[in-house]
Amino acid sequence: FDVDKVQRARDRFREALDIDPGYGAAWVGLADSFTMLSYLAVLSPEEAARMTRAAAERALSLDPDQAGAHTALATVLTDYYFEWSTAESHFKKATELNPSYAIPYQLYAEFLRDMGRFDEALVMIKTAQSLAPLSVYNQLVEGIILDLGRRPLEAIDHYERMLELHPEFRMTHFYLGLALAHLGHFEDALVSMEAADPARS
Repeated sequence: FDVDKVQRARDRFREALDIDPGYGAAWVGLADSFTMLSYLAVLSPEEAARMTRAAAERALSLDPDQAGAHTALATVLTDYYFEWSTAESHFKKATELNPSYAIPYQLYAEFLRDMGRFDEALVMIKTAQSLAPLSVYNQLVEGIILDLGRRPLEAIDHYERMLELHPEFRMTHFYLGLALAHLGHFEDALVSMEAADPARS
Protein backbone atom coordinates (compact mmCIF):
# COMPACT_ATOMS: atom_id res chain seq x y z
CA PHE A 1 0.00 0.00 0.00
CA ASP A 2 1.13 3.53 -0.79
CA VAL A 3 1.32 5.74 2.31
CA ASP A 4 0.55 8.92 0.38
CA LYS A 5 -2.56 7.39 -1.19
CA VAL A 6 -3.86 6.18 2.16
CA GLN A 7 -3.26 9.60 3.73
CA ARG A 8 -5.03 11.32 0.82
CA ALA A 9 -7.97 8.95 1.23
CA ARG A 10 -8.10 9.73 4.96
CA ASP A 11 -8.13 13.44 4.19
CA ARG A 12 -10.93 13.06 1.62
CA PHE A 13 -13.05 11.15 4.13
CA ARG A 14 -12.49 13.89 6.68
CA GLU A 15 -13.50 16.53 4.13
CA ALA A 16 -16.67 14.58 3.36
CA LEU A 17 -17.49 14.41 7.07
CA ASP A 18 -16.91 18.15 7.46
CA ILE A 19 -19.68 18.58 4.89
CA ASP A 20 -21.94 15.83 6.25
CA PRO A 21 -21.08 14.37 9.68
CA GLY A 22 -23.92 11.90 9.23
CA TYR A 23 -22.34 10.22 6.20
CA GLY A 24 -21.85 6.72 7.58
CA ALA A 25 -19.83 5.33 4.68
CA ALA A 26 -17.22 8.08 5.17
CA TRP A 27 -16.85 7.06 8.82
CA VAL A 28 -16.18 3.50 7.65
CA GLY A 29 -13.59 4.73 5.17
CA LEU A 30 -11.96 6.80 7.88
CA ALA A 31 -11.81 3.79 10.20
CA ASP A 32 -10.20 1.69 7.48
CA SER A 33 -7.66 4.40 6.69
CA PHE A 34 -6.60 4.60 10.34
CA THR A 35 -6.10 0.84 10.39
CA MET A 36 -3.99 0.97 7.23
CA LEU A 37 -1.88 3.83 8.58
CA SER A 38 -1.15 1.73 11.64
CA TYR A 39 -0.05 -1.21 9.47
CA LEU A 40 2.18 1.23 7.57
CA ALA A 41 3.68 2.51 10.86
CA VAL A 42 2.42 6.06 10.28
CA LEU A 43 0.20 5.92 13.36
CA SER A 44 1.06 4.19 16.61
CA PRO A 45 -1.02 1.08 17.36
CA GLU A 46 -2.59 2.84 20.35
CA GLU A 47 -3.59 5.95 18.43
CA ALA A 48 -4.85 4.03 15.42
CA ALA A 49 -6.87 1.62 17.54
CA ARG A 50 -8.55 4.43 19.45
CA MET A 51 -9.46 6.35 16.29
CA THR A 52 -10.50 3.27 14.32
CA ARG A 53 -12.82 2.10 17.06
CA ALA A 54 -14.35 5.54 17.48
CA ALA A 55 -14.95 5.94 13.74
CA ALA A 56 -16.42 2.45 13.35
CA GLU A 57 -18.70 2.89 16.36
CA ARG A 58 -19.83 6.26 15.01
CA ALA A 59 -20.66 4.64 11.67
CA LEU A 60 -22.70 1.96 13.41
CA SER A 61 -24.53 4.55 15.49
CA LEU A 62 -25.62 6.15 12.21
CA ASP A 63 -26.48 2.90 10.47
CA PRO A 64 -26.19 -0.42 12.34
CA ASP A 65 -26.51 -2.32 9.06
CA GLN A 66 -23.20 -1.24 7.52
CA ALA A 67 -21.19 -4.40 6.87
CA GLY A 68 -18.00 -2.38 6.46
CA ALA A 69 -18.40 -0.79 9.88
CA HIS A 70 -18.88 -4.18 11.53
CA THR A 71 -15.78 -5.44 9.73
CA ALA A 72 -13.67 -2.45 10.78
CA LEU A 73 -14.80 -2.76 14.39
CA ALA A 74 -14.24 -6.52 14.46
CA THR A 75 -10.73 -6.04 13.13
CA VAL A 76 -9.65 -3.51 15.73
CA LEU A 77 -11.31 -5.49 18.53
CA THR A 78 -9.26 -8.48 17.41
CA ASP A 79 -5.94 -6.81 16.69
CA TYR A 80 -5.71 -4.42 19.62
CA TYR A 81 -8.40 -4.86 22.25
CA PHE A 82 -8.50 -8.69 22.27
CA GLU A 83 -12.26 -8.68 22.73
CA TRP A 84 -12.65 -12.02 20.97
CA SER A 85 -16.33 -12.72 21.54
CA THR A 86 -17.49 -9.25 20.54
CA ALA A 87 -15.18 -9.24 17.52
CA GLU A 88 -16.60 -12.54 16.31
CA SER A 89 -20.16 -11.27 16.62
CA HIS A 90 -19.26 -8.32 14.38
CA PHE A 91 -17.55 -10.57 11.81
CA LYS A 92 -20.67 -12.73 11.69
CA LYS A 93 -22.91 -9.69 11.36
CA ALA A 94 -20.81 -8.34 8.48
CA THR A 95 -21.11 -11.58 6.53
CA GLU A 96 -24.85 -11.71 7.17
CA LEU A 97 -25.40 -8.12 6.03
CA ASN A 98 -23.34 -8.42 2.87
CA PRO A 99 -22.84 -12.09 1.95
CA SER A 100 -21.29 -11.18 -1.41
CA TYR A 101 -18.43 -9.13 0.14
CA ALA A 102 -15.21 -11.18 0.35
CA ILE A 103 -13.19 -9.16 2.88
CA PRO A 104 -15.21 -10.00 6.03
CA TYR A 105 -14.95 -13.70 5.19
CA GLN A 106 -11.18 -13.42 4.71
CA LEU A 107 -10.69 -11.54 7.97
CA TYR A 108 -13.04 -13.88 9.82
CA ALA A 109 -11.05 -16.84 8.44
CA GLU A 110 -7.85 -15.36 9.86
CA PHE A 111 -9.59 -14.73 13.18
CA LEU A 112 -10.77 -18.36 13.33
CA ARG A 113 -7.29 -19.56 12.37
CA ASP A 114 -5.75 -17.60 15.21
CA MET A 115 -8.34 -19.05 17.56
CA GLY A 116 -7.25 -22.55 16.51
CA ARG A 117 -10.57 -23.27 14.78
CA PHE A 118 -8.97 -24.45 11.55
CA ASP A 119 -11.87 -26.33 9.95
CA GLU A 120 -14.14 -23.33 10.34
CA ALA A 121 -11.39 -21.08 9.05
CA LEU A 122 -11.09 -23.14 5.87
CA VAL A 123 -14.81 -22.80 5.22
CA MET A 124 -14.57 -19.03 5.57
CA ILE A 125 -11.51 -18.63 3.33
CA LYS A 126 -13.06 -20.88 0.68
CA THR A 127 -16.09 -18.59 0.70
CA ALA A 128 -13.83 -15.55 0.36
CA GLN A 129 -12.08 -17.22 -2.58
CA SER A 130 -15.37 -17.91 -4.32
CA LEU A 131 -16.28 -14.23 -3.99
CA ALA A 132 -12.84 -12.91 -4.99
CA PRO A 133 -11.31 -15.60 -7.22
CA LEU A 134 -8.46 -13.35 -8.38
CA SER A 135 -7.15 -12.69 -4.86
CA VAL A 136 -3.77 -14.39 -4.48
CA TYR A 137 -3.68 -13.34 -0.83
CA ASN A 138 -6.79 -15.40 -0.09
CA GLN A 139 -5.02 -18.39 -1.60
CA LEU A 140 -2.07 -17.74 0.70
CA VAL A 141 -4.35 -17.62 3.74
CA GLU A 142 -5.65 -21.08 2.89
CA GLY A 143 -2.10 -22.45 2.90
CA ILE A 144 -1.35 -20.84 6.25
CA ILE A 145 -4.50 -22.34 7.75
CA LEU A 146 -3.54 -25.80 6.47
CA ASP A 147 -0.01 -25.51 7.84
CA LEU A 148 -1.00 -24.17 11.26
CA GLY A 149 -3.73 -26.80 11.37
CA ARG A 150 -1.00 -29.46 11.27
CA ARG A 151 -1.52 -30.34 7.63
CA PRO A 152 1.89 -29.27 6.29
CA LEU A 153 1.96 -31.72 3.38
CA GLU A 154 -1.30 -30.27 2.08
CA ALA A 155 0.03 -26.77 2.68
CA ILE A 156 3.20 -27.52 0.71
CA ASP A 157 1.21 -28.91 -2.20
CA HIS A 158 -1.04 -25.83 -2.07
CA TYR A 159 1.91 -23.41 -2.05
CA GLU A 160 3.62 -25.22 -4.93
CA ARG A 161 0.47 -24.90 -7.04
CA MET A 162 0.32 -21.22 -6.12
CA LEU A 163 3.90 -20.70 -7.29
CA GLU A 164 3.12 -22.35 -10.61
CA LEU A 165 0.24 -19.94 -11.17
CA HIS A 166 1.67 -16.83 -9.49
CA PRO A 167 5.49 -17.02 -9.46
CA GLU A 168 5.69 -13.26 -8.89
CA PHE A 169 3.98 -13.53 -5.48
CA ARG A 170 7.16 -13.91 -3.44
CA MET A 171 5.47 -14.19 -0.06
CA THR A 172 4.46 -17.74 -1.00
CA HIS A 173 8.11 -18.82 -0.86
CA PHE A 174 8.35 -17.67 2.76
CA TYR A 175 5.32 -19.62 3.91
CA LEU A 176 6.38 -22.65 1.88
CA GLY A 177 9.63 -22.47 3.81
CA LEU A 178 7.75 -22.49 7.10
CA ALA A 179 5.77 -25.57 6.09
CA LEU A 180 8.97 -27.34 5.02
CA ALA A 181 10.57 -26.44 8.35
CA HIS A 182 7.60 -27.89 10.20
CA LEU A 183 8.41 -31.20 8.49
CA GLY A 184 12.07 -30.91 9.45
CA HIS A 185 13.27 -30.12 5.92
CA PHE A 186 15.40 -27.24 7.08
CA GLU A 187 17.77 -26.89 4.11
CA ASP A 188 14.87 -26.81 1.66
CA ALA A 189 13.09 -24.37 3.97
CA LEU A 190 16.06 -22.01 3.92
CA VAL A 191 16.27 -22.11 0.12
CA SER A 192 12.56 -21.31 -0.13
CA MET A 193 12.75 -18.46 2.35
CA GLU A 194 15.73 -16.96 0.54
CA ALA A 195 13.68 -17.00 -2.67
CA ALA A 196 11.19 -14.71 -0.94
CA ASP A 197 13.82 -11.96 -0.74
CA PRO A 198 13.25 -9.46 -3.60
CA ALA A 199 16.93 -8.51 -3.44
CA ARG A 200 17.76 -11.94 -4.84
CA SER A 201 15.83 -11.47 -8.06
